[in-house]
Amino acid sequence: MRRLDAVTRTVAAPPRRRRRWRLALAVLGLCALLIGLGFLAIVFWSSDGVLGLWQRWRSYQGRVDPLTGLFNRRYMIRHIENLRQARHSDTEPIAALMVDIDHFKSVNDTYGHDVGDKVLQAVANQMRGRLRPGDVLSRHGGEEFLVVLPAADRALASSVAERLRQSIADMSIPLPNGATPLRVTVSIGLTLDLGKALSVDDVIKRADEALYQAKREGRNRVVVVDSVPAAAA
Repeated sequence: MRRLDAVTRTVAAPPRRRRRWRLALAVLGLCALLIGLGFLAIVFWSSDGVLGLWQRWRSYQGRVDPLTGLFNRRYMIRHIENLRQARHSDTEPIAALMVDIDHFKSVNDTYGHDVGDKVLQAVANQMRGRLRPGDVLSRHGGEEFLVVLPAADRALASSVAERLRQSIADMSIPLPNGATPLRVTVSIGLTLDLGKALSVDDVIKRADEALYQAKREGRNRVVVVDSVPAAAA
Protein backbone atom coordinates (compact mmCIF):
# COMPACT_ATOMS: atom_id res chain seq x y z
CA MET A 1 0.00 0.00 0.00
CA ARG A 2 2.80 2.44 0.85
CA ARG A 3 4.53 1.59 -2.37
CA LEU A 4 1.28 2.22 -4.25
CA ASP A 5 0.84 5.63 -2.53
CA ALA A 6 4.39 6.60 -3.45
CA VAL A 7 3.79 5.66 -7.05
CA THR A 8 0.51 7.61 -7.06
CA ARG A 9 2.21 10.73 -5.67
CA THR A 10 5.02 10.38 -8.23
CA VAL A 11 2.56 10.13 -11.10
CA ALA A 12 0.27 12.91 -9.79
CA ALA A 13 3.04 15.43 -9.11
CA PRO A 14 3.76 16.48 -12.73
CA PRO A 15 0.14 17.58 -13.48
CA ARG A 16 0.14 19.75 -10.34
CA ARG A 17 3.42 21.37 -11.37
CA ARG A 18 2.03 22.00 -14.84
CA ARG A 19 -1.01 23.70 -13.36
CA ARG A 20 1.21 25.93 -11.21
CA TRP A 21 3.27 26.85 -14.27
CA ARG A 22 0.14 27.62 -16.23
CA LEU A 23 -1.17 29.80 -13.41
CA ALA A 24 2.15 31.62 -13.13
CA LEU A 25 2.24 32.21 -16.89
CA ALA A 26 -1.35 33.47 -16.84
CA VAL A 27 -0.51 35.93 -14.04
CA LEU A 28 2.58 37.13 -15.91
CA GLY A 29 0.56 37.51 -19.11
CA LEU A 30 -2.11 39.52 -17.29
CA CYS A 31 0.54 41.78 -15.74
CA ALA A 32 2.17 42.33 -19.14
CA LEU A 33 -1.22 43.17 -20.64
CA LEU A 34 -2.00 45.70 -17.88
CA ILE A 35 1.43 47.31 -18.25
CA GLY A 36 0.95 47.55 -22.02
CA LEU A 37 -2.50 49.07 -21.66
CA GLY A 38 -1.18 51.58 -19.14
CA PHE A 39 1.62 52.59 -21.49
CA LEU A 40 -0.80 53.01 -24.38
CA ALA A 41 -3.09 55.12 -22.21
CA ILE A 42 -0.20 57.41 -21.26
CA VAL A 43 0.82 57.79 -24.90
CA PHE A 44 -2.76 58.32 -26.08
CA TRP A 45 -3.71 60.90 -23.50
CA SER A 46 -0.46 62.86 -23.40
CA SER A 47 -0.30 66.19 -25.26
CA ASP A 48 2.31 64.77 -27.62
CA GLY A 49 0.56 61.46 -28.12
CA VAL A 50 -2.10 60.26 -30.50
CA LEU A 51 -4.87 62.26 -28.82
CA GLY A 52 -2.73 65.39 -28.83
CA LEU A 53 -2.00 64.97 -32.52
CA TRP A 54 -5.66 64.31 -33.22
CA GLN A 55 -6.73 67.42 -31.30
CA ARG A 56 -4.21 69.57 -33.15
CA TRP A 57 -5.37 68.12 -36.46
CA ARG A 58 -9.01 68.87 -35.61
CA SER A 59 -8.04 72.40 -34.61
CA TYR A 60 -6.20 72.84 -37.91
CA GLN A 61 -9.15 71.52 -39.89
CA GLY A 62 -11.46 73.93 -38.08
CA ARG A 63 -9.56 76.98 -39.33
CA VAL A 64 -8.56 75.98 -42.85
CA ASP A 65 -10.56 75.93 -46.08
CA PRO A 66 -10.19 72.38 -47.46
CA LEU A 67 -10.24 73.38 -51.15
CA THR A 68 -7.58 76.09 -51.17
CA GLY A 69 -5.65 75.32 -47.99
CA LEU A 70 -6.12 78.94 -46.90
CA PHE A 71 -7.42 80.05 -43.53
CA ASN A 72 -11.20 80.29 -43.34
CA ARG A 73 -13.39 83.26 -42.47
CA ARG A 74 -13.77 82.37 -38.79
CA TYR A 75 -10.03 82.18 -38.24
CA MET A 76 -9.40 85.45 -40.10
CA ILE A 77 -11.86 87.40 -37.94
CA ARG A 78 -10.10 86.12 -34.79
CA HIS A 79 -6.74 86.98 -36.36
CA ILE A 80 -7.80 90.59 -37.03
CA GLU A 81 -9.04 90.93 -33.46
CA ASN A 82 -5.70 89.64 -32.16
CA LEU A 83 -3.79 92.05 -34.40
CA ARG A 84 -5.81 94.99 -33.12
CA GLN A 85 -5.08 94.07 -29.52
CA ALA A 86 -1.37 93.49 -30.15
CA ARG A 87 -0.53 96.62 -32.12
CA HIS A 88 1.56 99.24 -30.39
CA SER A 89 -0.87 102.13 -30.87
CA ASP A 90 -4.29 102.84 -32.33
CA THR A 91 -2.62 104.80 -35.12
CA GLU A 92 -0.73 101.73 -36.41
CA PRO A 93 -2.67 100.80 -39.55
CA ILE A 94 -3.92 97.36 -40.51
CA ALA A 95 -4.98 97.04 -44.15
CA ALA A 96 -7.84 94.80 -45.24
CA LEU A 97 -8.15 93.75 -48.88
CA MET A 98 -11.29 92.06 -50.21
CA VAL A 99 -10.49 90.19 -53.43
CA ASP A 100 -13.14 88.79 -55.78
CA ILE A 101 -12.65 86.80 -58.99
CA ASP A 102 -14.36 88.60 -61.86
CA HIS A 103 -17.10 86.76 -63.79
CA PHE A 104 -16.53 83.61 -61.75
CA LYS A 105 -20.10 82.40 -62.26
CA SER A 106 -19.54 82.30 -66.02
CA VAL A 107 -16.44 80.15 -65.44
CA ASN A 108 -18.54 77.60 -63.57
CA ASP A 109 -21.34 77.79 -66.14
CA THR A 110 -18.99 77.41 -69.12
CA TYR A 111 -16.38 74.94 -67.87
CA GLY A 112 -18.01 73.25 -64.87
CA HIS A 113 -17.33 73.33 -61.17
CA ASP A 114 -14.18 71.20 -61.42
CA VAL A 115 -12.51 73.93 -63.46
CA GLY A 116 -14.00 76.53 -61.11
CA ASP A 117 -12.27 74.77 -58.21
CA LYS A 118 -8.97 74.82 -60.13
CA VAL A 119 -9.39 78.56 -60.67
CA LEU A 120 -9.93 79.12 -56.95
CA GLN A 121 -6.84 77.08 -56.14
CA ALA A 122 -4.73 78.85 -58.76
CA VAL A 123 -5.75 82.32 -57.56
CA ALA A 124 -5.11 81.32 -53.94
CA ASN A 125 -1.64 79.99 -54.75
CA GLN A 126 -0.79 83.06 -56.83
CA MET A 127 -1.70 85.44 -54.00
CA ARG A 128 0.02 83.28 -51.39
CA GLY A 129 3.29 83.65 -53.25
CA ARG A 130 3.02 87.45 -53.56
CA LEU A 131 2.50 88.41 -49.93
CA ARG A 132 4.97 89.54 -47.28
CA PRO A 133 5.89 87.40 -44.27
CA GLY A 134 3.25 88.16 -41.65
CA ASP A 135 0.50 88.94 -44.14
CA VAL A 136 -2.46 86.57 -43.85
CA LEU A 137 -4.72 85.34 -46.64
CA SER A 138 -8.08 83.63 -46.18
CA ARG A 139 -10.95 82.39 -48.28
CA HIS A 140 -13.83 84.59 -47.19
CA GLY A 141 -16.50 82.66 -49.03
CA GLY A 142 -17.31 81.57 -52.58
CA GLU A 143 -14.89 83.36 -54.91
CA GLU A 144 -13.98 86.03 -52.34
CA PHE A 145 -10.70 86.21 -50.46
CA LEU A 146 -9.66 88.45 -47.59
CA VAL A 147 -6.07 89.63 -47.16
CA VAL A 148 -4.84 91.31 -43.98
CA LEU A 149 -1.63 93.35 -44.02
CA PRO A 150 -0.30 94.31 -40.58
CA ALA A 151 1.54 97.63 -40.24
CA ALA A 152 0.69 98.65 -43.80
CA ASP A 153 -0.18 102.27 -44.61
CA ARG A 154 -2.26 103.34 -47.59
CA ALA A 155 0.67 103.50 -50.01
CA LEU A 156 2.12 100.11 -49.06
CA ALA A 157 -1.28 98.39 -49.02
CA SER A 158 -2.16 99.86 -52.41
CA SER A 159 1.15 98.61 -53.81
CA VAL A 160 0.53 95.08 -52.50
CA ALA A 161 -3.03 95.09 -53.83
CA GLU A 162 -1.90 96.20 -57.29
CA ARG A 163 0.82 93.54 -57.29
CA LEU A 164 -1.78 90.87 -56.51
CA ARG A 165 -4.15 92.13 -59.19
CA GLN A 166 -1.48 92.26 -61.88
CA SER A 167 0.03 88.85 -61.06
CA ILE A 168 -3.40 87.19 -61.35
CA ALA A 169 -4.18 88.97 -64.63
CA ASP A 170 -0.86 87.71 -66.04
CA MET A 171 -1.25 84.04 -65.15
CA SER A 172 -2.71 81.26 -67.30
CA ILE A 173 -4.69 78.35 -65.84
CA PRO A 174 -4.28 75.06 -67.78
CA LEU A 175 -7.47 73.32 -68.88
CA PRO A 176 -7.95 69.59 -69.56
CA ASN A 177 -7.81 68.01 -73.02
CA GLY A 178 -5.39 70.59 -74.36
CA ALA A 179 -7.95 73.41 -74.34
CA THR A 180 -6.78 77.01 -74.44
CA PRO A 181 -5.58 78.04 -70.96
CA LEU A 182 -8.01 80.15 -68.99
CA ARG A 183 -7.24 83.68 -67.85
CA VAL A 184 -9.08 85.50 -65.07
CA THR A 185 -8.93 88.87 -63.36
CA VAL A 186 -9.82 90.07 -59.87
CA SER A 187 -11.31 93.20 -58.37
CA ILE A 188 -9.91 94.38 -55.04
CA GLY A 189 -11.41 96.63 -52.38
CA LEU A 190 -9.01 98.08 -49.82
CA THR A 191 -9.56 99.87 -46.54
CA LEU A 192 -7.41 100.69 -43.50
CA ASP A 193 -8.28 99.86 -39.92
CA LEU A 194 -6.91 102.88 -38.08
CA GLY A 195 -8.07 101.87 -34.61
CA LYS A 196 -11.20 103.98 -34.61
CA ALA A 197 -14.43 102.89 -32.98
CA LEU A 198 -15.22 100.24 -35.57
CA SER A 199 -15.77 96.54 -35.11
CA VAL A 200 -13.95 93.96 -37.20
CA ASP A 201 -17.18 93.38 -39.10
CA ASP A 202 -17.36 97.11 -39.88
CA VAL A 203 -13.82 97.09 -41.28
CA ILE A 204 -14.61 94.08 -43.47
CA LYS A 205 -17.82 95.75 -44.61
CA ARG A 206 -15.86 98.83 -45.71
CA ALA A 207 -13.45 96.64 -47.70
CA ASP A 208 -16.47 94.94 -49.26
CA GLU A 209 -17.94 98.32 -50.22
CA ALA A 210 -14.66 99.23 -51.91
CA LEU A 211 -14.75 95.91 -53.77
CA TYR A 212 -18.23 96.55 -55.16
CA GLN A 213 -17.14 100.02 -56.22
CA ALA A 214 -14.31 98.37 -58.18
CA LYS A 215 -16.90 96.08 -59.79
CA ARG A 216 -19.09 99.05 -60.75
CA GLU A 217 -16.13 100.88 -62.26
CA GLY A 218 -15.35 98.04 -64.65
CA ARG A 219 -13.59 95.26 -62.65
CA ASN A 220 -9.93 94.26 -62.76
CA ARG A 221 -8.91 97.19 -60.57
CA VAL A 222 -8.11 98.28 -57.01
CA VAL A 223 -10.33 100.75 -55.16
CA VAL A 224 -9.35 102.27 -51.81
CA VAL A 225 -11.88 103.72 -49.35
CA ASP A 226 -11.42 105.25 -45.93
CA SER A 227 -12.17 103.05 -42.94
CA VAL A 228 -14.84 105.54 -41.81
CA PRO A 229 -17.22 107.23 -44.24
CA ALA A 230 -16.61 110.96 -44.57
CA ALA A 231 -19.96 111.82 -42.94
CA ALA A 232 -19.06 109.80 -39.85
CA ALA A 233 -15.42 110.95 -39.54
